Amino acid sequence: MISETKRLKNIQNINKKQLMQSPKGKLRRVIANLLYAFLAFLAIATAYYNFAVKLSILPSESSIDASNPFATPFILKNDSLLRIYNIKPHRLIIHKVNNRSCNLNINLIAPAIPKHESGEPTSFSLPVTEFEFNDSPINYLNIEIIVFYYPAYLPFYEDEKHARFVTIKSKDGNLHWISKAISE
Repeated sequence: MISETKRLKNIQNINKKQLMQSPKGKLRRVIANLLYAFLAFLAIATAYYNFAVKLSILPSESSIDASNPFATPFILKNDSLLRIYNIKPHRLIIHKVNNRSCNLNINLIAPAIPKHESGEPTSFSLPVTEFEFNDSPINYLNIEIIVFYYPAYLPFYEDEKHARFVTIKSKDGNLHWISKAISE
């Protein structure tokens, strides 16, 4: 009987220990699960940031011909880790000419760049040949360029990049393109 009593006391002690440890164990599991979920989210966010398309549209350094400002080339640069396919200048929106609003949409018919490697810059010109300005010469332009492309990790999904530019006059009187925020 003594051994039976000791056995019952041991069972009661084990049950008490389990009851005492149970909330701590649950708390530890919850904290561990939250930590694993946070680390998984952080890994996915980091991977997305590293592999997301970073396409830059930049003005070239040369001055602009005021009689034909669209002949000046622009530079496309792929700053992402993966290549980009089928890059195509699609639309030109002219917001202002010589500080007058015009909001003119021009669909561009330009050859696509079939493959653009990471870190590779490529220049392109806007194929606007038969466009004449009533105000000649041009002192101020505010334009937006829209480029379509296909990212390497989603080759069936067409995405677009918007870039906005304005002209400024330098001290020597030449016009130059500078980047402007899309929202302005």
